[in-house]
Amino acid sequence: MEEPGCGGQTFESWLDHANDMLYLWRHISERERRRLVESLGALLWISCVSFWKSIQTPLLRTAWLHWCRCLATRIR
Repeated sequence: MEEPGCGGQTFESWLDHANDMLYLWRHISERERRRLVESLGALLWISCVSFWKSIQTPLLRTAWLHWCRCLATRIR
């Protein structure tokens, strides 16, 4: 499952990084989280959709879209 990610990363290395970031996200305060989300705004969703369009494997596209929707739900 070697899908290219941003900057020439493999999908697996990108996924490892994303999991690390989600782990860190869970361990920062609500106030810090809110400030981060407010500063990023719609950029997160645009990034999710842009990367989703580049994925060729239907199963990975579905999984990625689900992850993006979960992220959007957590941000709101």
